[in-house]
Amino acid sequence: MQMQMSVILLAGDMATSLGEELSHCLPAFRQLQAGHGVYAVLGNHDHYTGDPGRLCREMEDAGIVMLQNSHTVLER
Repeated sequence: MQMQMSVILLAGDMATSLGEELSHCLPAFRQLQAGHGVYAVLGNHDHYTGDPGRLCREMEDAGIVMLQNSHTVLER
């Protein structure tokens, strides 16, 4: 049985110190689905990679909405 989520938030630290670490997770991230969307924010370790912009682009390419100095309003 598959559960339908309302919203999914990935709360940062998708990598520890190397941007390449994210590539192992992207296939799973691409499968995430929620009625009101899938969102993520960067954690401090994502910045340790030296290229947080790359992480954001890769996450967005996987269908994740990145909230970076921004917000969104969810209505039920």
